[in-house]
Amino acid sequence: LIFTMIDLSSYFQARSTIQSAAQDGARMVALYGGQSGEIPLNNFKKSVQQLVLPKVYDAAEGRCLPSACRDIPKVTCTPEIVTESMGLGTEVSCTILYKFAPASAGLAQMIGFGDLLTSDIEITQSSISETYYMG
Repeated sequence: LIFTMIDLSSYFQARSTIQSAAQDGARMVALYGGQSGEIPLNNFKKSVQQLVLPKVYDAAEGRCLPSACRDIPKVTCTPEIVTESMGLGTEVSCTILYKFAPASAGLAQMIGFGDLLTSDIEITQSSISETYYMG
């Protein structure tokens, strides 16, 4: 029971971290006018996806943040570039798919939390573009 409680709190911490990262990604896409690293407003010269992934995955250590996962999280932000024809106010989004890995999946299944703890966490956050690319 204690391990399931620890897994449950780790699950909600991971979900909160993923939601925050997806929201940050959506804000960056809105601010830069797209997710591409080629947009002049993006001084990092990396795609928004590349900027968001380190918030949920430490590539140097090969582990997920803040807790264990079954695979490298997938970050997808759209659109690539907000064009002039799309205009200001275009809806942009960032989605993160995180495959949470509970430490005690079998025990959680017996107690009734197995489906929650072994299901993928997929969070999508949206924003409205504040600029567009004229190039």
